[in-house]
Amino acid sequence: MKALNHAVNLGMAKDIRFETPLMWLNKAETWALADYWGQLELIRSETLTAITALRVTAAGSAPPVTCAPTA
Repeated sequence: MKALNHAVNLGMAKDIRFETPLMWLNKAETWALADYWGQLELIRSETLTAITALRVTAAGSAPPVTCAPTA
């Protein structure tokens, strides 16, 4: 984000600042924020895990990802 922000500032010749407060939240904090705003169903039904692209449930998380060595 810092590099992108810097590139945009150079390209626009203006001081533009990207704010990304949600980027620094962990999974538990994200779920808590969704609960606070009454959006648990949205998070449960409309989001995917970044690595596996599997649906996540409130009761648990997606299956663990295993990385097999390549031969």
